[in-house]
Amino acid sequence: MKTALREPFSTGAKAVVAKPFTFGGRTYAAGDSFPWRKLSCSVRKAQQLWENRLISCETTSKAIAPKSDSKAKPMTKPAKEETADESQTD
Repeated sequence: MKTALREPFSTGAKAVVAKPFTFGGRTYAAGDSFPWRKLSCSVRKAQQLWENRLISCETTSKAIAPKSDSKAKPMTKPAKEETADESQTD
């Protein structure tokens, strides 16, 4: 049986429900965010949910970078400011 590659379990990643399940009296649908820390879920319990493929971990590296504005002007060096020594001449 071929298994799909998926993100490894990480406590720093966002947890997303992969299969519907009930936790703490609330039913979570596939695609819902699963805020396990706010629910006082232990790291071990969250890892067990991941091991049973009930949740998946999404890292920020998969986030799509915003497109740059094509009308944006490139940065230029700021004009050199005169210092007090340069402006005073005797």
